[in-house]
Amino acid sequence: MMLGSDPKVALVNMGSAPMRHPGVESGLAGGAGADAASVAGDDVDPPEDLNADAEYRRHLARVLVGRGIAEASA
Repeated sequence: MMLGSDPKVALVNMGSAPMRHPGVESGLAGGAGADAASVAGDDVDPPEDLNADAEYRRHLARVLVGRGIAEASA
């Protein structure tokens, strides 16, 4: 995760390859860190397997992006 004037956020395990999340990046560029993390699970279609269903993976995306934003901002 890179913050600054042109933030970059990538998610893994949300598909067959890592992906950037433009919704989170836009929120960060606008200065809304907490709100940016809340959309991390939106517009993604994570796979389901015996370890986790799709909704749990969306939840993890929100939580882990929020933690990443907090750590990068510190």
